[in-house]
Amino acid sequence: MTAQTWIIFILVGLVGWGGLIMWRLFAARRHAGEIFDALAKKDKSVRELGEDGFRNAYMRAHGPRPALYAFVASIVALALLPIFYNIAAWIWQTIWIASDRPADLEQGLIPWTLYMMVMIMAGWAGVAGAFARLYHWNRPQTLDVEVQRELDART
Repeated sequence: MTAQTWIIFILVGLVGWGGLIMWRLFAARRHAGEIFDALAKKDKSVRELGEDGFRNAYMRAHGPRPALYAFVASIVALALLPIFYNIAAWIWQTIWIASDRPADLEQGLIPWTLYMMVMIMAGWAGVAGAFARLYHWNRPQTLDVEVQRELDART
């Protein structure tokens, strides 16, 4: 397969993934209205909040936020791939030159391939860790907590 074929596969995959996230977003918004109708009959605080306020609280608690973080993290990791590759190659080249250029450690051989694979995966793990930290830093709470938060913001 050529590089252009891989780029097309990656772009189609990202567009498909983004479409699924948008579908989940609209489904969650529609579901928020149904939940509001059911809860407004029982809960006074939900009635006070109104449908728009409840929808905001519901989307914070049950929206596709984790999927959005994962999607953006994958795009960032893909965009940083050339940087990870160049940093890893520079480190390998520096170590290879400092060790008198042994023939069994030249670029393209198995040790180099394994090293590059591990270093690129370490870069991707760093991106995933950063986005996981960002997500958990402002993690959504339960629906009850988010409704109370929305009520407190209005007063």
